[in-house]
Amino acid sequence: MLNLMIKKIKHHRKIIIILTALVIFAGIGIGIHHFIQEYPWFYVHLTFLNCILVLALYALKEMNNFFNVVYSVPILDSTLIGIKENYIKKMNSIWRWFIASAFVIIYFFCIFLLDYIDFDLMGLYAFVLGGSALFFSMVGYYRFVVLLFFLNKIQKHSADSKECPYELYAPATTAWLVKLTEELHKFRTIFLCLGFFFVTEYAILARDSSVQFTPNFKLNVISPPAFLVTWAGILILIVLAFPIFSSFIKKGIKKIVENLKKKTLEELNTLLKQHVLNNDESKILAYTTLMNRVDKSPEYPLSASTPKNAIYIPLLTIMMHLSKIASGVDWKKLL
Repeated sequence: MLNLMIKKIKHHRKIIIILTALVIFAGIGIGIHHFIQEYPWFYVHLTFLNCILVLALYALKEMNNFFNVVYSVPILDSTLIGIKENYIKKMNSIWRWFIASAFVIIYFFCIFLLDYIDFDLMGLYAFVLGGSALFFSMVGYYRFVVLLFFLNKIQKHSADSKECPYELYAPATTAWLVKLTEELHKFRTIFLCLGFFFVTEYAILARDSSVQFTPNFKLNVISPPAFLVTWAGILILIVLAFPIFSSFIKKGIKKIVENLKKKTLEELNTLLKQHVLNNDESKILAYTTLMNRVDKSPEYPLSASTPKNAIYIPLLTIMMHLSKIASGVDWKKLL
């Protein structure tokens, strides 16, 4: 029993270390808040930022296993293996650290300019916790975009490859394709949740009536450029990106299935023509039936179908943010 517990602890050592570090760091923040300097909505900020940090680290952990999961079946296609190795290198590129660091610096520079956080002990604590959450989220975001390029490459390759293994008569049920779709859907959902947490966190952080629409449009903030930069990040990386990513994944997977179907139909059609020449009616009927079966097979892996209403979540998120920071808008009329 003791040996089993030790093995489990060793297996989950990294998780235990991370959770312990988060608990200790949360305790430090609580100590600062109670005994040195109080901060409005401290426990709400602490909860949201820790949720973001844990979710971002989970995403990175799952991304490290992405290719092992998708390629869990033997792949004989040498080109496909080459594509995999190339994109593993891109996912682990040093650029992910530079890009994530740039986002953290720009974002928190704007936050300090807007006077949402002060240059003091609590401000330093917020910078370390919030900066860590944003940094690991952006590393994951970078990797997710790389995976979308990987999907695009697989899509193009599926049209030409003669060695790529797949289910001949129902390509959408191909094991590696189903896994690829499920993993991409999972990461998209994770980053949707991260986006929701970030927008909510920023909505709580931002001051009421930061934006005035009537009688004239006006930004009631210390630094309008900094406010616009932070808003541009929300609009581009969350509100616009999510439906674009969803559409890209769906079209990419459907195109792969379409290409694989086309290959099977071309092969069956070639065989059918031979039997037409030989006037073999039983074979003609058999191949015609197979072609109809392939043509009517699913266009998308059924186990990874997308909820139709999911695309509206970013819009609801942004409306929640607007309702917090905007003044002079009759929301009842809009709704």
